[in-house]
Amino acid sequence: MQLVMLAGELGEKYGTQHEYYNLRTPADAIKLLCINYPGLHKDLMTAHQNGVGYKLIQSGAAMGYDELHLPFGSRPMMLVPVISGSCLLYTSDAADEED
Repeated sequence: MQLVMLAGELGEKYGTQHEYYNLRTPADAIKLLCINYPGLHKDLMTAHQNGVGYKLIQSGAAMGYDELHLPFGSRPMMLVPVISGSCLLYTSDAADEED
């Protein structure tokens, strides 16, 4: 069983905890959530208009776009809102440039 958690407004609207079986990747988890909750897709696609982005966190580490198709793993995954302009909203490419 894999646990996917939604934080903030998404959690309030669609539920904070979702248990799935046999998920292969984090991308599969997001796709399944969007199928189960059609409004979620729209909310994710339009959030930037309100100055909000989202990060996927697993095992305490933020996941980049290039990691969405890697194996899911056994730890819970959390989709958290990040306000635009905060230091938490970055891509893996931006993090690499700082090193």
